[in-house]
Amino acid sequence: MSYAYKGRLMIAKFNPSGTHLHKGKLKIRLDIYPVEASKTFASQRVDKLNRDYTLEELAQLDALTDTQGFNEALGVLKLKIGTHKETNPCLCHFITIDADTTKAQLTQIVQGIFDGDTVNSLDDTLSKDDRGRVSRVMGAKCGSGREVKQVNLDTLNTRFAGLEVIVGTN
Repeated sequence: MSYAYKGRLMIAKFNPSGTHLHKGKLKIRLDIYPVEASKTFASQRVDKLNRDYTLEELAQLDALTDTQGFNEALGVLKLKIGTHKETNPCLCHFITIDADTTKAQLTQIVQGIFDGDTVNSLDDTLSKDDRGRVSRVMGAKCGSGREVKQVNLDTLNTRFAGLEVIVGTN
């Protein structure tokens, strides 16, 4: 007898920009991305420019004094530059870990924090833009880690570089 998985999935990615010590404990940042089948996916898909505006282009836009002219010029400029779709994270979450945590251990920690019930709850809550409920869902899911005196953040960032974990599977 076979059955389909009924839960929802998301992808947790390690983000090195959030690695820091806070009150003597090591914290890392996880960015949570919805998958296409999730309720929050459409709201996190955004158009991104294929390149940044040049200083000359920005100066031309700044010179426009009326809103309609600005909006028209901006539309033309976006067409000229081109856009592509990207998915933004639906949640950035910090957890506390031990300084000697391995990549394999972190994968298990992340899967434990973002279990099936949590991911389903997050997807429902985020799709309704209920930030208060998100805080209640995630409040107790902050990991655990011993106090540290000193740690090399660059070494940790290298250790966890590229970590992506499919969550919501358990």
